[in-house]
Amino acid sequence: MAHNLKLNIWSIGFEEKIGNEYSDIDIKTVFSSFLDNTETDKKEIFQTFVKKYIASFNDQFVNDQDETKAFTYEDIKFDSGKNIIYGRIKGGLTGIEQDVYVRDSKEPTDKKIHKDEVSTLPYHFFIWLPYDSNMGFLMTQSYTSISINNVFLEHFATLFKSKKIRINKSPQVSKKRLEEFYNSSYVYRISLVKKKLPRNARKKFNQVFLEEENVNMMLSFTGFKFKAKEFFSKWTSIKTNLKDLAIENEDDYDLTVYYENDANKKASATMANPKLILPSIFIPDSVKERGSDNPNFDRTISFCETELEEIKKDIQYNPA
Repeated sequence: MAHNLKLNIWSIGFEEKIGNEYSDIDIKTVFSSFLDNTETDKKEIFQTFVKKYIASFNDQFVNDQDETKAFTYEDIKFDSGKNIIYGRIKGGLTGIEQDVYVRDSKEPTDKKIHKDEVSTLPYHFFIWLPYDSNMGFLMTQSYTSISINNVFLEHFATLFKSKKIRINKSPQVSKKRLEEFYNSSYVYRISLVKKKLPRNARKKFNQVFLEEENVNMMLSFTGFKFKAKEFFSKWTSIKTNLKDLAIENEDDYDLTVYYENDANKKASATMANPKLILPSIFIPDSVKERGSDNPNFDRTISFCETELEEIKKDIQYNPA
């Protein structure tokens, strides 16, 4: 079984702290905070930012807050004409001693990964920071079974903290991928969630929950499988009387729809926005190094650029 590659995408915006309040700022202002000379041309601006990002590693691995994962950079590049910064990084598990065995025989070896060492895999990142906008996009390549997303994002955010700037991020996929997944998927589960059941409802349901103010209730429907379009053409509001559980109208609960496509890939969305799906983006094997599960640098970055072009269409980006 191969290790599959995955792409993660976030939209990113920036806020600057002025006094006790945070206010939105554009990307040009973000870059300016790292400059000594604001009259510098765009290429030098990107170059300065990348140099400071590289310097933030201090020629060592960077740990996450729990010191369970760490990463560092191998190669970081930029293209100011395209407003992109991208690179190859390496990282993985740390902070715990690991023994190394021969997988096919269970025989021990004399190899050991010590607590202060890092077992690494190659990863890539891709950041689009349009100089004429207040929103960018950040992408990371990971594996379906493991990632270093958290430690990467933590470290990237610290780069801006000294400038009193914070990052707001939100997971994203292109409309094209969303539509492709929706049109090829089935609805196989619906869950109704009632948050914080009131005391009277808890009492009627079961005395054990009487004093538990944070009790939530989930009612799931499974055992069916409808093509997504067919399901929503037949769906009507829930008419069952659940008054004893403080559910009398559609404002009293949340509904979640669960999807699965022919490739057994799953996603979910709220009934309020059933097409607002965030399916995983799987990177094809053709992007891997030949004879390896490791990603090829150039092909991975090219894959990211293709995804970015779809996102630009979605947001109707027109460079100034």
